[in-house]
Amino acid sequence: MQYFYGVYLKSTGLSTTLDLVRFLSEPESVRFSHITLRGPNQIKLSKTYLHRVREDKRYDWRILLVKPGQFLDNGQSTVFIDVNLGSLTPLLSKPDFPQAQPHLTLYDGEDRRFAEQLFDLLSEYDWNIRAEVTELKKIEKKQKVDEVFLSFYMAFEDTFRRTVGDPEQISMMRNVSAEQRVQLIRKVLASFRPESLKNLQRA
Repeated sequence: MQYFYGVYLKSTGLSTTLDLVRFLSEPESVRFSHITLRGPNQIKLSKTYLHRVREDKRYDWRILLVKPGQFLDNGQSTVFIDVNLGSLTPLLSKPDFPQAQPHLTLYDGEDRRFAEQLFDLLSEYDWNIRAEVTELKKIEKKQKVDEVFLSFYMAFEDTFRRTVGDPEQISMMRNVSAEQRVQLIRKVLASFRPESLKNLQRA
């Protein structure tokens, strides 16, 4: 078994927005917004090590969401937000991808057209958002929506009802076209307007 460790965005309007964007992008599964810092590890990190890291005063548990990025290659389409780890950079250890840029994934699938549309939409926004994160912890695997959606949904219930609709119709989301999902994501992003995330005025 392989183990991955990282940080989750703390529960805020921003994390709620990105969690919902991620779900609408991949409605078959659910996963909270996170940045993977370490792994794959063949053994778990010890509780002693995790406690030492959490208590270390060198680490300011904040990151910077810099800008959208995409990886389109070998049939895989991934859309993400580049992350500046700041003081957390020394915790980064990915032996399989030593040159990888830290990032927060919003879509990782096979639909290239959807990935391109999502990237274009995210690029309409000014990012550079500083966000608080949890302390270092094990990153949980993706889970099937039918098994855990209710507990996941509770985190963004108000936003979901306002922008998407009745949660009883959640199974229908799997049949919604890429274009419709992009429009729903547009509504979700439009509902979140902090000072640091302004819609760019295009010429």
